[in-house]
Amino acid sequence: MKHILVLVLSIFIVITSFSQKKYSNEYEVNFVKSENGKIYCTIFTYCKNEKQCLENAKVDAIKTALFRGFTSDIKLYPIIRNLDIEKENKNYFDNFFKPNGRYLNFIEYTQDDLVEYAEIYRRKKKFATNIIILRDNLIKEMQNQKIIKLLDNGF
Repeated sequence: MKHILVLVLSIFIVITSFSQKKYSNEYEVNFVKSENGKIYCTIFTYCKNEKQCLENAKVDAIKTALFRGFTSDIKLYPIIRNLDIEKENKNYFDNFFKPNGRYLNFIEYTQDDLVEYAEIYRRKKKFATNIIILRDNLIKEMQNQKIIKLLDNGF
C-alpha cells in the first residue's frame, strides 16, 4: 500500500511540474527615460530559457505601458487607467497579446542579442533586456479601437 501511495504521489509531482504555464507574471521594470513618444526601459523577467524570457519581456513592457505605468523621477501614467476595460475587451487583448501578435508593432527595439541574466536557482533565471516602446502609437491604437477616448474630443 505504501508503494502505491508513493507511486501516485510521484506521478502527481511529475505531472504538475511539467504542466506549468509558459508565461510568468513575475517581472520587474526599470524605467530609463521617455522622449519623442517613446519609452526606454529595462525589463527583468524570470523563467527557464532565454527565448521565452525575451518574448515575456516584450509582453510585460507593453502591459506595463498600458495598465501599470512607469514610476521613477517622473511618473508616466498608464494608457488605460480603468482595469475593467481589459475584461470588457477580452477578445481584443487575447488577440493583441497572442504569440507574434499586434503588440510587437509597438516595440521599436529590443536588445535580443545582448541579454544579461543571473541564475536564481537551477530551473529559474532572471533575464534583463532593454526595450523601446512606441507609446504614442500605442495610444493611437487604443483610441482607434475605441478602448480609450480620443483626447481631443473635449469633455
